Amino acid sequence: MKIDLHVHTSKHSQCGVSSPAEMVQAAIACGLDAIVLAEHDYMWQEEELADLQGRFPEIKIFSGVEVSIDVAEHIVVIGVEDRQLLSPFMAPADLVAAVCSHRGAAILAHPFRWAPSVRKDIQDVQLDAIEIFSNSIRNYMQQPIRDLQRKLRLPFVASSDGHHTKQLGLYAIDLQHPAQDGKDLARMIRHGQFSILTNPQRIDEINEIIPAETKKLSKPTES
Repeated sequence: MKIDLHVHTSKHSQCGVSSPAEMVQAAIACGLDAIVLAEHDYMWQEEELADLQGRFPEIKIFSGVEVSIDVAEHIVVIGVEDRQLLSPFMAPADLVAAVCSHRGAAILAHPFRWAPSVRKDIQDVQLDAIEIFSNSIRNYMQQPIRDLQRKLRLPFVASSDGHHTKQLGLYAIDLQHPAQDGKDLARMIRHGQFSILTNPQRIDEINEIIPAETKKLSKPTES
């Protein structure tokens, strides 16, 4: 099962660009079997998730949440159904305790993106995985992430952290077996029962486009 663990939409993430339907359609077009809607500090309600799933039966849609520990540090949580247990700026120890009690999974999202280090209280708790590839992870972040991974002994995951349709299909994981529900997915993440997927051709194409687009933006306008 090819699954993207970290997807945003314009419906529940202020920085989201594409609608839920657009993101799901893009995921299907990219050949993904499943996605996790991990909005910023919001977990999809069962009814609205069921409605979206009913419109797109060809792909499995899971609900997660990207919890803001602070402005710079975020943790993606999967498999915790009680929305009252998770809140912005909660202590990492409390978050992990809630995740463990519900047999979920906690993934450190894009470390070193907004800060040169990862908070000690985050390093001190037992997370389940760490993102190594995503649209929010740049080359300069790779080595610090690998160093942190060796220190914490966490498995790597790859996900899009997609905020618009063009970001889907670049990074994902491939589960050894299809996940039946959020807890089943969390269990496989905790036990490392997956492999990392990337799309090198599309990644190279985007990397070639970025400098050209940047040059256009920086070119002075003619008066």
